[in-house]
Amino acid sequence: MKIKSLIGFIFLLMLRSNSFGQSPDQFRELADDAIREGDHYGAAVYYQKAFLLDSQNLRFAYNAGKAFRETNDYEKANELFSHVVQKDDMDEYPLALYYQAEMEKYRGNYLQARELFEQYGKIYRYKSAWHTKKAKKELESCEWAYEHQFDSNKVEFYRYEHPINTIYSELSPWLSYDSTFYFAALRYDTGYSWRIPNADKSYFTEVLTVEKDTNEVYSIDEVDNINESFVHTANYFFDSTFAVVTRCDENCHIYAAKKENGEWTSFEYVEQLNRSGYESTQAFPVMIDGKRYVFFSSDFRRGEGKMDIWYSSMMPNDKFSQPQNLSAINTPGNEITPYYDTAHKALYFSSDWHNGFGGQDVFRVTGFPNDLSEPENLLHPINTSVNDLYFNRNDLYEMGFLVSNREGGMAIKSKTCCNEIYGFEEIEAPEVEEEPVKPDTVEEPDTNLIVEEVRNEITQKLIDLKLLPLEMYFPNDQPDKNTYATTTEQTYFDVIETYRKELSTYTENNSSFKSEFYDYYVVDRDEILTALMDTISSLIGNGKRIQLGVQGYASPIASSKYNLNLAKRRIHSLVNTMTTDSVLNEAYNRGDLLFYEIPFGEFFSTDEVSDSDSNQINSVYSNNAALARKVSINWIEMKDQRVQLPTFRFSDPVIETLPVDQITTQITNTGNETLKFSIGQSPASIRFTQQSWSIPVNETAELKIDISNLKPGVHKVVFNSNSYSEKHELFIKVLE
Repeated sequence: MKIKSLIGFIFLLMLRSNSFGQSPDQFRELADDAIREGDHYGAAVYYQKAFLLDSQNLRFAYNAGKAFRETNDYEKANELFSHVVQKDDMDEYPLALYYQAEMEKYRGNYLQARELFEQYGKIYRYKSAWHTKKAKKELESCEWAYEHQFDSNKVEFYRYEHPINTIYSELSPWLSYDSTFYFAALRYDTGYSWRIPNADKSYFTEVLTVEKDTNEVYSIDEVDNINESFVHTANYFFDSTFAVVTRCDENCHIYAAKKENGEWTSFEYVEQLNRSGYESTQAFPVMIDGKRYVFFSSDFRRGEGKMDIWYSSMMPNDKFSQPQNLSAINTPGNEITPYYDTAHKALYFSSDWHNGFGGQDVFRVTGFPNDLSEPENLLHPINTSVNDLYFNRNDLYEMGFLVSNREGGMAIKSKTCCNEIYGFEEIEAPEVEEEPVKPDTVEEPDTNLIVEEVRNEITQKLIDLKLLPLEMYFPNDQPDKNTYATTTEQTYFDVIETYRKELSTYTENNSSFKSEFYDYYVVDRDEILTALMDTISSLIGNGKRIQLGVQGYASPIASSKYNLNLAKRRIHSLVNTMTTDSVLNEAYNRGDLLFYEIPFGEFFSTDEVSDSDSNQINSVYSNNAALARKVSINWIEMKDQRVQLPTFRFSDPVIETLPVDQITTQITNTGNETLKFSIGQSPASIRFTQQSWSIPVNETAELKIDISNLKPGVHKVVFNSNSYSEKHELFIKVLE
């Protein structure tokens, strides 16, 4: 199935000035030429003219009906097939009855369609095995559609206006994590003209982006380095380090690019995902449980039907595995436009075989990939009696997209001729089974403690996008060497530049430093941070208040106090970086961008990293020492800006102490409401003078903590509160 048939791009050949004197056979020759050129609309016009001149020739009527069917003109096709069925006494055109039934279904006439499919199955069951099998399936599908025609999901559905949708065809819409909207479109080579194009002009699909200015005016631009001359380009998807696109000439094939050293490589043909003479199209890349997969549609041999959904995983050598057929959902028909939603572990795709309302309906299955649920039809208004394709959703922005040739769009041919892009506000998502939560315990915790992960919905979405957790690594004693200062004027971008300049010193002392650490952990981190900043900026622009959970770390080469302050400087460099964005800076100043900071310093350092200044090969230049010098963004919380909440701020969220009877820490409320908090989880050997507290706005309370019975090691206390973050962690390290 070529992209031409999938997106229905069809061109009108202007009739030549001398056409009025042509014979039926001359029109038939013109129509045959148009078919060979892929111009079904031109063929329909010429076959119809031949039929009007020779109405006894059923071949002209039948071929005209087939051509109008290809152009999604269901009414004209139905009229012509009906005529052939009535006049075909010799049964020369048995499929005319099948096509007539199909056209009735596309028009939403399910009972009439069922009757015609039933007739076809009885009269012509030996003519075509595939059509007989499909007709039998359509009996079931028409009954289902009739029973469910008034069922719907609660979705706010809308159509995009010009210039996104035009009189041509649009497809593969996608909103990236940085809020850039991409789509592919059939475009006329002289621009976005509203004229009916001439026969000698070129048409190609190309990937475009949309931008909206302050006056709500949209502008359309081509995507650099994606489109190629005289090649159809579509289905462009990417994350921070990997991108795919489909390119079609005689066949459609998948191409991929990677980001290396901050720059995208050129798109290259992916040998494992393509086969000569077969279609590979509509690729969608996704990370699932830390592993990269690509779902795509293909007519590879040994599939279940025509176009099937296949998947492949990336191996350690960056090659893809042998594609596997998703036989649990594939059918004898066509399954296309796959999209995997990692947040809800759901695969969406379109199919013309499973029970549905029309041609291609959107379906959902949950699980992956060897344990999939039964396909679920998404009902109205997502699905209609025509073709509904390219479903995808962006949970981060709580919206989704769809391509459909349903009535109501711009059309210069039939009212269902052309694919257009539609949007919808959040469809009800499938529930994901959560593992049971274990009750809090007061048992003495393990000394090998780590920071508790916050896995709320927005954090999970950014994890799925490979934007979190984001660990940013620092050269030794940076930013700002030899100081106990807790703040800096440097940004993380400045730090990366310093690392680049000092790289030769590190490689001189550690030959594997560049290949095993720097290339993997430092290169591209500024790009990922920029993408995260763009995403947060977009969320704040949509009325959200954002809080980031940030931890700072240092290697143990200096004193604990020095390293604690160094960790604070590293966190501050991140704050400086994010506030270089004007939107984020304004949000930070008005309290809509918050940082929940935990400077650990050398708190979690291990014996693998030396603390000796005289052994800098291990304490400064080793890969383990380099891994200890970082700032980590682990989670994000999002609230509506209108919500007024208290804040919870430790004076010292990390306390390192010799064995003593009592320690103190302070908690400040700088929010808009009274802060209330209590102990959620604590080792049994830690005692507090009280179990709950209340702190008014802009006031501070001192907590006295009895640790006289606390053993040496690392311990954690969790507080529950009514603040922006519901849980707060206090870490206590008792030294030997």
